[in-house]
Amino acid sequence: PNVGYNPSPFLQKILPGGVEDVAYNLPRRFEAFWQQAKVTSVQTSIDEGGDTRIMSPLCRVTGDGCTDVENPKLHSSAATRVSLQFEGPTRKSRGVQP
Repeated sequence: PNVGYNPSPFLQKILPGGVEDVAYNLPRRFEAFWQQAKVTSVQTSIDEGGDTRIMSPLCRVTGDGCTDVENPKLHSSAATRVSLQFEGPTRKSRGVQP
């Protein structure tokens, strides 16, 4: 629905070493592109012994699970994957036409 839409820029967060903080930046990019959507939580991949399929605990928009104590690898520079949960509008069902 947003073909050709160019969202307004926002201040990106960069981690030490010049690596992008995907847990911070990606939800903001997503919401800037699709303004009707609202990200409810984010997870990033964490490197546990070379296995990047393991995801961090959920960080919710309420702040639950987002502290360094609860989720120490959320803002890891090793994040190669991100999972976003979001709410957004859906298409209206046309139902069965007689």
